[in-house]
Amino acid sequence: MVANEHFVESHRMTRSNRRRYFTEAELTKLIRAAHKGRYGHRDATLILIMARHGLRVSEAVDLEWDQIDFLMVLINPT
Repeated sequence: MVANEHFVESHRMTRSNRRRYFTEAELTKLIRAAHKGRYGHRDATLILIMARHGLRVSEAVDLEWDQIDFLMVLINPT
């Protein structure tokens, strides 16, 4: 048991080694799950935009049309 406890203890997630992103498979599952809700298309699109552009929730929901450059395919959330 001591060896097992050591393994668990030495491999705990800390702030410095936690993954801070979704894998492609995880993102696909999240988007598929979002599609099942009442506003599925909207929610899935919002998740995809956030993932592709690295937006936080607050940045994504505060976006305005003039912050999106459709010709250059850029989003400026500032």
